[in-house]
Amino acid sequence: MLKFRIDYNKTHLPMSMVKGTTEQRLHLARLMNLRFFDNLQDSFKGYEVKPGTFKKVLRETVGYPIRIDIAESLNPKSGEMHHVLLGDKGIARGYSIALPLTYYYKNIHQSTSLIFLQETQKFFEEILNPKFFKRLLIMLGKGYNMKEITNFYQANIQNTQKLTAKSLDKFLQNKSTAQKIDILQFFRYQLLKEQNSCAGIKGIEERIAKYQNLKYNHSGDFYSFKEHDFEEKFALLESRLKHIIQTERTKNKNSVL
Repeated sequence: MLKFRIDYNKTHLPMSMVKGTTEQRLHLARLMNLRFFDNLQDSFKGYEVKPGTFKKVLRETVGYPIRIDIAESLNPKSGEMHHVLLGDKGIARGYSIALPLTYYYKNIHQSTSLIFLQETQKFFEEILNPKFFKRLLIMLGKGYNMKEITNFYQANIQNTQKLTAKSLDKFLQNKSTAQKIDILQFFRYQLLKEQNSCAGIKGIEERIAKYQNLKYNHSGDFYSFKEHDFEEKFALLESRLKHIIQTERTKNKNSVL
């Protein structure tokens, strides 16, 4: 089994600063993200902000010395946020946020606000919910086939993909009880983050419109994200998880008797 460690002081907020349920913490992540955007407004110079200043305001909004690196995205139309794993030591320490930068000065342009606010919301989600990343490290440490697991999520759960009991059960068959529990929890956490990303879009667009005199034209039900079938997917994942745990408890109880 591989050994991974998390430098919590550089990666997550201390428990004294984080309270509430997972849903409450995800909501707090959305609020902190909007607060960050408010705080960032005075730092734009000629519609641009330097990456170092962006990072400084982000850390000040957090109020704790989380490690943050800002890099240039390879795709000028998208960003990426991920944890930083340091070398062969297997230590997770902070985050790297890749964003589109301007061609000449390599700054962050105000026009990319929708892109970078979606990535910074992911950042806030992670610092407030350490169990998300911990579950992933547990699975990596046990040598799980993460490519297979991630491919299933992308093909059957992510966005508007349709999750069925048949496809889920087929994927889980021949896996141990521990593997099934880890995988279902991983799917659930990924879906929670995806749902929170959808829930945050309306607030993000309203804040951008406020500061940049923009107007987003969407259909009336755009922000509902009904086509994602979040409730149905959560219900299926949680029912399978509950059944597996209850079955294992009954098995262990009977073995003791």
